[in-house]
Amino acid sequence: MGPATRSVWGALNGTKVTYIHRLLAHRPGQYHIDQEIGVGAHVPIHCTALGKALLASLTDMGRRRLIARLDFVPWGPSAFVVHEQLIHDLKDVDCREPVVSDKEFMHAARSIAMHVPWPRNKPLIAIDVIVPSDHLTVQELVEQIGPVLVYAAKRISEVARD
Repeated sequence: MGPATRSVWGALNGTKVTYIHRLLAHRPGQYHIDQEIGVGAHVPIHCTALGKALLASLTDMGRRRLIARLDFVPWGPSAFVVHEQLIHDLKDVDCREPVVSDKEFMHAARSIAMHVPWPRNKPLIAIDVIVPSDHLTVQELVEQIGPVLVYAAKRISEVARD
């Protein structure tokens, strides 16, 4: 996965994302951003790549309804704090492409997530990779990790259909 990464699967759970699987890498800088967040943890939807990937997979009306229910706590220095700002940011996001979060959930982390196309009778899920912000730029994250996430989401979706 590259330098000091953490991979997570998350499912939409109301106004939060619930971690349903987690794979850790133990390299310099990773422990600090892991914060002992494990499977079953609930993380904010408005300031995580997982959450934004899941929001992007909803219809415009569904996304607006969910965002209207959010409590915009500014977790990281770049976190969204206004409903309309997040709606605007997600307006042009293609749920078939990776979504990035840059220091929105925590100061020292960047993440990239991908919605997993899943049968309609199952919960919405996404996968993401989180790296220390001083290890990869946003551009490097998109170029190096993005294609891997697109491929992984496609494969997971194919297995789910079988």
